[in-house]
Amino acid sequence: MKKFLVSFLSFAIIVSFFSAGCSLTEPINDFQQGPVGMIEETSPDTASWTADAPTQLYDIEGLAGGVFEGVLSRNWNLASTNLSQLITAWTEAKSFLQDPQNNLETENILNHLITAVQSHNADVSQQDLNNFMYKISDISKNYKLSPLSDIIAINNAGRDLRYAVENKNWATAATKIKELQNTWGRAKSNLEQFGILGEITHTHSSIEQMKNSVDAENKTTFLEKFKSFNESMAKIRSTLANK
Repeated sequence: MKKFLVSFLSFAIIVSFFSAGCSLTEPINDFQQGPVGMIEETSPDTASWTADAPTQLYDIEGLAGGVFEGVLSRNWNLASTNLSQLITAWTEAKSFLQDPQNNLETENILNHLITAVQSHNADVSQQDLNNFMYKISDISKNYKLSPLSDIIAINNAGRDLRYAVENKNWATAATKIKELQNTWGRAKSNLEQFGILGEITHTHSSIEQMKNSVDAENKTTFLEKFKSFNESMAKIRSTLANK
């Protein structure tokens, strides 16, 4: 009986040892420990991936066109009126944006634009407006499903092109139409959504026709095609902003 108890106890110890050993050699759960120790489980922030950009950012893109038209025609009342509305839209948008550094940089550029418009400096106003809109584009990239950054890039390239043609700077216009074509080529597939496919086709055609006008240095024809481009891009922006 005594020998049996000793054998039983020895067996129990061996079983316990190997059971413990097995648990020690099991792989560590990757979700519990990282290269420098234990990690806390956190839920990924998917808000910016699944949400569209705030509507105020779309409003800013539309108002930028009004500021540009005022600058281009030297109608400073028009430029100032649209700029005032743009500032209001930006002020409202900031309350939704969680990017203090980017907001500060955008605000600094906006202040430069305000000064340029108040000084009636067309060249600087045009450059500052595009710089401001590129910052808005950067901000909108935080919303991965939003097409706004593509829309801004296309319209910025369009404004640069129009400004060059308006001043009959055909060498610069030739460069700018290529930039617009390249920008459109990169963005076109991202914008192809149900409800605006006709406008996508119109925009593509308008850009090709604008290139022909630039090559021929024909400002009158260019302005006709630019009007079509402008109308189609406005419809694309409006449709996508309200989806």
